[in-house]
Amino acid sequence: MTAFDLTAQPSGGAIEDIYPLTGLQQGMLFHSRLAPGMGVYWIWMGLPLHGDLDPGVLRQAWELVFARHEVLRTGVVWEQVPVPMAVVSRSVPLPWQVIDLSGLDEDAQRRAIDDYLAADETTGADFAAPTLVRVALVRLGEDRHQLLWSYHHLLLDGWSSPAVIGEVLQAYQELVAGRQPILPDRRPFRDFVAWLLGQDQEEAKRYWREQLAGFTAPNALGVGHTTGETGRGTAWARLDKDAFARVAEFARRHRLTVNTVVQGAWAVLTARYAGTDDVVFGVTSSGRSGQLDGIESVIGLLMNTTPARIKVDPGQTVPQWLAAVQAEQVRGRRFEHTPLTDIQACSQVPAGQPLFETLFIFENYPAPGWNGGQGSPGTGGLRAGAVFHGRPQGNYPLTVAAGIGPVQELSIRLDYERDRFDPAAMERMAEHLATVLEAIATSTDQKVAELPVLTAAERVQVVADWNDTVAPLPGVGGAHDLVAERVRQHPDAVAVVCGSRLVTYGGLWERAGRFAGLLRAAGAGPESVVGLCLPRGIDLVAAVLGVWRAGAAYLPLDPDYPPERLAFMLADSRASVLVSTSELADELPAGRLRVLCLDDPVDAALLAASSPPEPVVVDGGGLAYVMFTSGSTGVPKGVQ
Repeated sequence: MTAFDLTAQPSGGAIEDIYPLTGLQQGMLFHSRLAPGMGVYWIWMGLPLHGDLDPGVLRQAWELVFARHEVLRTGVVWEQVPVPMAVVSRSVPLPWQVIDLSGLDEDAQRRAIDDYLAADETTGADFAAPTLVRVALVRLGEDRHQLLWSYHHLLLDGWSSPAVIGEVLQAYQELVAGRQPILPDRRPFRDFVAWLLGQDQEEAKRYWREQLAGFTAPNALGVGHTTGETGRGTAWARLDKDAFARVAEFARRHRLTVNTVVQGAWAVLTARYAGTDDVVFGVTSSGRSGQLDGIESVIGLLMNTTPARIKVDPGQTVPQWLAAVQAEQVRGRRFEHTPLTDIQACSQVPAGQPLFETLFIFENYPAPGWNGGQGSPGTGGLRAGAVFHGRPQGNYPLTVAAGIGPVQELSIRLDYERDRFDPAAMERMAEHLATVLEAIATSTDQKVAELPVLTAAERVQVVADWNDTVAPLPGVGGAHDLVAERVRQHPDAVAVVCGSRLVTYGGLWERAGRFAGLLRAAGAGPESVVGLCLPRGIDLVAAVLGVWRAGAAYLPLDPDYPPERLAFMLADSRASVLVSTSELADELPAGRLRVLCLDDPVDAALLAASSPPEPVVVDGGGLAYVMFTSGSTGVPKGVQ
């Protein structure tokens, strides 16, 4: 072990152990120190206790559990060391506080507890202290208490915290009955750290490079905004007992986990919002997949956050697609402990950009190890109520956390940053997620592309309200004819503005007519495809109108796309003419294409000399445009 300055260690008794923080622990430490006083990754839990309680014995039970688990006696050293280290003290005084609120009415008690928790969260973690845990017992009445304990998330995950509380209550019951507590054997967290350090990182990096190949930018959901609001908001998606039973039955019938079904629904929704079939979001795994004997018994932070890359294949049936998603999840479990910083380095996302901005969590923790609140002989009838807790503030703009409630309903919580997302948009997103889930639960041979996102009320609004716009348009054969009518009525009105340039309807129609004449001379006509690879501007609008006036269909080609992708789109669409600029056209294989470059002197002269062709009669069945989308295999798919 690398030597370091002992004066930098957390104050306390003799040192029992020193070992490096895991990658996730290091990340939590970094973000917490980056925002002091903000409660980042600080968690509190509350447990109502009813009946005859002996506070001294409860404290003794806590001290016994503190002595059992090294993570509860752990502080952190990050200065003068190569990597941040966990420092375990042999003995740490229990941070115990008794608060008597029995003289207050219920409203005052509630406010006092809220004030205590707010102050505790603001105080957060003192990483130089020998423990990152605080415990308080609040007396509310003769037989009513509330146990409050708080800790930094780098100590414990959601699997471990109920186990700790369970051991405390089990120890209390044994002690108050005059017996020596016999608590379950557990493998120490130190063994997990040692196992983690012994993993083959090169094999893991090869896996993550393969998984993330070709992914270059985080998905944008298209609902961001800036309003100046701060803090975090919450939206909820809920499936009642009956609806969740249908989801669970669908999962059982197709040999899927509920986690896979819910995660798949989130992938579908992300794909629809982001406009892509290729999505990446963070997922939190428990870290207890059985790769280390006894790992399920460890108390500590074993969870990890890794990316899930899911190709949403619209042509597959829902069960087929979800089975493929689950198979990849199983394959990736061998590498779920890879630090996210290492995974990010394996990706093609530029340094300084996040790999993903949304995090998905499926909370499926074991039941606490106590008697479910029924009391037991020798405890004076002490009963423990349901645990309630605060959510740690993470560092992702959007966190989606799904969990199964005690009455077998499914609750999905969307925690979001208010300065990034509009609350109304998040409420709609929660409703859309519930809609996708319920549709999955009733699907048989339904294709992924057929899964609805809009709620029933929204579908009525879109179909019956917004799109009930049928009206006769005599003499109109195509969209360009509507523009022609506008030209006839208001030729001098401004049609297009681009920066400091503007063009009237008359001027736009005249330039579009010259485009149409040039394209007809180049062989374009009905059912032929004209590629348009132009920067955004007035010429692009005039070219689209010109293509339609020539009776042809246009193919939009984004100049920012890689040349290989543009070449594929031209070939696959069988385009006959390409309109572009010299610089852009040089990057594309011309082949048999007739290429017209607007900045080429010869083509520019031909355009200026062209006249509008004779009108072409088109109908509703004529080809108007060809659009390519990202395919699930990485190959673009064209739709005409």
